[in-house]
Amino acid sequence: MYTRLLDDLDYAAVDAAVDELIATTMRLPTISRIRRQVIEPTLELPTAEEAWVALQSRANETHNLVRRAAALMGGSFNIRTSSEPELTRVRFAKVYDEIRRKAVDDALAAGVRAKRMQLPQAS
Repeated sequence: MYTRLLDDLDYAAVDAAVDELIATTMRLPTISRIRRQVIEPTLELPTAEEAWVALQSRANETHNLVRRAAALMGGSFNIRTSSEPELTRVRFAKVYDEIRRKAVDDALAAGVRAKRMQLPQAS
């Protein structure tokens, strides 16, 4: 099962991820955790802290996920001018992390879906 669901990924990246996960976790890594370890860095999604800094600095080129999180919280102007900036930062981080996690999950599922579509159909 591991081989079948990981063979679309670069072997060296999977090998390094498995070594790291085995060394740092108490249980053997799941397929999902290995895929996340390999795929997530390739997505180049900003962290919550990077998203917050981009929003506060009014960066012209903010990532789509940052703009979506800001829109869900009433817009970047409302975030920047909040009367409770620390509470707003914490709320923004929670909203952004949820959106980011969903984007990573979608990327993980897309790879598995693509692989499944290549499997021969049972007759």
